[in-house]
Amino acid sequence: MRRVLTAVLLLAALTTACRRAPQTGYSRLSGVQVAWRAKPGTVNINTDYEATVDVADFDVDTKRLHADAQRRMPPQASREQALSTVYSTLLADPGNYLVNNGKTRSVKTKAKSLGSGLVITPDGYVVTNAHVVEPDEEEIKGALVASVKSLVDADTTELETGLASVLPGTTLSDEDKARFRKVLVERHTKTARVADLKSEVFAVVGYTGSGDNVEIFRKACKLEKVGKPTPGKDVAICKMDGDDFPTLPLASGLDAGGVQTGADLFIMGFPGELAFESSFSQASRLDPTYTVGHVSGIKEVSEEKWKAIQTDASISPGNSGGPAFTDTGRVVGLATFTVDGERTQNLNFVVSVDVVQEFLRDLHVVPAQSSFTSRYLQALDAYERQDKPRALSLLRALNVEHPESAVVRDLMHRLNSDQPLSDPRTVSSRTESRPIPERKSGGSPKIVFILIVGLLVIIIAVVILANRG
Repeated sequence: MRRVLTAVLLLAALTTACRRAPQTGYSRLSGVQVAWRAKPGTVNINTDYEATVDVADFDVDTKRLHADAQRRMPPQASREQALSTVYSTLLADPGNYLVNNGKTRSVKTKAKSLGSGLVITPDGYVVTNAHVVEPDEEEIKGALVASVKSLVDADTTELETGLASVLPGTTLSDEDKARFRKVLVERHTKTARVADLKSEVFAVVGYTGSGDNVEIFRKACKLEKVGKPTPGKDVAICKMDGDDFPTLPLASGLDAGGVQTGADLFIMGFPGELAFESSFSQASRLDPTYTVGHVSGIKEVSEEKWKAIQTDASISPGNSGGPAFTDTGRVVGLATFTVDGERTQNLNFVVSVDVVQEFLRDLHVVPAQSSFTSRYLQALDAYERQDKPRALSLLRALNVEHPESAVVRDLMHRLNSDQPLSDPRTVSSRTESRPIPERKSGGSPKIVFILIVGLLVIIIAVVILANRG
């Protein structure tokens, strides 16, 4: 009887272990699942600048221009032909003839740089690149000078007015105007002086409305710790005021995040060129872009001794600071820089999560999941399990509390339209309200299954022998 009881207890313990095993295992996500989990906590970082810019005033070097035009002028040219030749010579290469006359013009102007980032705590700690929140001086000056559009436009208009006064009916072509403006901006960038520079960092946490009729929700960010642009540790930690922000989970390190050569890598962010592309609606420009590639290798940046992930996933200006994920759904780094050149292709790099964790430890900041994210993941899980009532109930509550979340609105629309979220074959069997476990060492599932079957056979044999006894 004692042997029978022992066998039953062993069987019960084994059955319990079998039920618990899947909850502690390592799970993978499809690309679609990673994207939906990444969207809420990925934010657009805006750095706004305001300054007084002094730019040089230019005259035309008439002696040089007339000499060059004379060589192009046909014999016995009429007055109109001569003037036309002078202007065509100037417009063909205006940089050759614009000279500083020693005077300056001052204008107060504003500019903006764009980047990406991610929220890692419910109370608003944000991670991005250092060069997103503190670009180098030349980059800031270039952005401010480019924003002095009124001066460049005024100079271009003056040139066109002068041409029309001597050659009535003649206008500048769009190509001539673009060439002239480009030269002016280049000259202003080289000679401009910037004074009284002020900057402020914001995170765009969402919007309401649709199409071009939207209200953008921006939160001011205080810089808590800023590294140095590459080859320095290109990481910055900012802080927004507020609570229950959507959050993203950080891997504790590269190894724990499953980063190895050949692994899938997913990057979320806001490409800068797209942000200014007026052919797309403003709402669509406020939604993050998702690119997919692989880990090409792990490289060490020698100057500061930090690791960078090389990837063939696309990284565009504006993506900087955006989260990079493996198929765990955890952030393993920040999209940071590319190597450009005629003989290079797909040389893109991600600052590893090791550097991010180092900065967070210095600030005593511990990443945590927000209530929003917990409920959002529960809604995704219910959606993927085709439990529409539960998913819709969770999303409606989130929409009331967070009307700025376009992701929640999109999911509600998909539910009401019965649109699938992903290929059913990739649906996860996890409960997404729990944090995704990091990769753990352990035996093969096939070996574990064989051991379980073997133990069951032994227990059954013990029971039979006990009954015979």
